Amino acid sequence: MGDWDTNPSSSKATVQKLDNWVEAFDFETVLIYGKPKSGKTYCYMSMIDEELKKNPKTRFYLLCTDNGASKTFKSYFGDNKKILESIDYYPINCPTDCKTVIQKIRKEAKRTDFIIVDLISAVWDMAQDYFIAQATQAFGGNISDYVASAAKDPKKFGLLDSSKWLVIKRLDSAVTQDLLNNPFCNIIACAGEKSTDLEVIKIEAAIRKGKNIEMPEMLTLYEQIGAKPAGRKEMPYFFNTIIYIGGIQEKYFQMVGDRGNLAIGEPIKYGKNFWKTFQEKYRKKDRKSVV
Repeated sequence: MGDWDTNPSSSKATVQKLDNWVEAFDFETVLIYGKPKSGKTYCYMSMIDEELKKNPKTRFYLLCTDNGASKTFKSYFGDNKKILESIDYYPINCPTDCKTVIQKIRKEAKRTDFIIVDLISAVWDMAQDYFIAQATQAFGGNISDYVASAAKDPKKFGLLDSSKWLVIKRLDSAVTQDLLNNPFCNIIACAGEKSTDLEVIKIEAAIRKGKNIEMPEMLTLYEQIGAKPAGRKEMPYFFNTIIYIGGIQEKYFQMVGDRGNLAIGEPIKYGKNFWKTFQEKYRKKDRKSVV
């Protein structure tokens, strides 16, 4: 039957039973999202600061889709080169870069280390750009000619039809799904935000037409805030914890979801140290609830 073998005893694959599976997958996987310049980078800078205080040997692998982190680092840490030595920086320009870097990190990272992806929502945009760039090669790289041809003969070219989206999702999954579904260390990712209005309007219109559709629970939570993470719509489901960052003069964060406790938390002001405030509020060992 091709690559499948229905006889388990003859299977070449080795399946390992994990007796300590609770501990084996006990990693932080946190998605922080908000408007541009809302303080997302400052949030993970505070995480680096606090985690190095706990364990100076912790390493941080920063996958960065823009060059904004350098300015924020200087603003937060000044000329502290010792902290800089704890960070491995990887500029990401296309989704295939992510896959190569993650394979490298998987071989060397310890369980207590952190992968930081800034911005993870940009990887979804990169996947689309990468696919279109490859598709337009037949037209000498001219995207205008490609779109015009797709419009004339959509059956032949199928610009971003369902099958093409499968390819794009696979490119994006090198980060979002493959890494988060099988984490080997802690993961902190940042994403932009987008309004929930259009998605809510579409679902409500379908319900009014008598279609058997329910408002997704996660969308209902995002609606209370008024924004959801940008990027691939399935992405937030891969994270254990989702946090919204807001405020201008006084910064605050709001817990959108924490695995096992899907509920909106109250806005919490954090000043300059997001990670310390987050840990004290939601990660105390004796806490009874995350909300």
